[in-house]
Amino acid sequence: MRTGFRWSLLPLCPLAFICARGVDLAAEPARLDYRPGAAPAGIETPRHLATNGRMRVRTLGAFERSMGQGMRTLPGGGDVSNLFAVQVVFSDPIDDGVVAIFYDEPAPNPAGVRLLIDGALLVTIPNGQGAAGVAISGLLPGPALIRIEGANGTFSEALQVVLADLPFALPVNLSCRQGIVTDASCELVGEWENGGPFPDRYIVLVNGQSLGAIAGDDMDVGINGIAAGNFTLALVPFSPTVDGNYSGPTIQTSCSVACKKLAPAVGAVGFCILACAGMGCGLLLLRRGKLLAAA
Repeated sequence: MRTGFRWSLLPLCPLAFICARGVDLAAEPARLDYRPGAAPAGIETPRHLATNGRMRVRTLGAFERSMGQGMRTLPGGGDVSNLFAVQVVFSDPIDDGVVAIFYDEPAPNPAGVRLLIDGALLVTIPNGQGAAGVAISGLLPGPALIRIEGANGTFSEALQVVLADLPFALPVNLSCRQGIVTDASCELVGEWENGGPFPDRYIVLVNGQSLGAIAGDDMDVGINGIAAGNFTLALVPFSPTVDGNYSGPTIQTSCSVACKKLAPAVGAVGFCILACAGMGCGLLLLRRGKLLAAA
């Protein structure tokens, strides 16, 4: 009896039809473009604004405000407008549920912006033109009607159902590395795992700069326009629902990219391989060097 493995590429595989069904080996990762520019500053030291019973209100840092703006696509207008609420912490032992709110303040409000929860005034936020936001902690599970009021009777409100648990699974084993390098471009590749349930999307950041969003069931991303250097790749899982918006914590990793052409590794794109041992044979399906399935 013969032992060991015999390897054969797809053209010799009698079960090749399996490769064309169920698994798209040629599928490329989600792609984004890197546009080097000024990244937002790190999270600023929070400034406490008010405490009302269980609830506390603090300001947001530049990075947090940038993330909030990346989650929404709303036009401006009015003294206060476009309130957007998203739960960012779930059943924390100290903070309970935390909801971050973001709003536009294109016109001055010298008397400040009034923040109300379920009709009760929580705090008057000092005047500040432009994109603004605060974090509200101490929220218990259940619906919360959040309202902001500015000058001249303008207001904006949102109903956010506060959850006890994150409604999706977080990505694990996030890694990054150099991808495809050509004479015209250099690629940064990020890869991770997630067994589900999936978020609706991931917001992708490189060195603190938000590049856009990819689908929540993606497991890798290719970022073009990279130059040689050190990079921090971050994912923020996010899901908008009829009950409110929900965001998980920022997951990040770091790597160095040389942008030098390397010999392609076996399985770097996609292969269907027939492996035989003894009297049995099976299909191994790989993409980017990872085993996708076996049959």
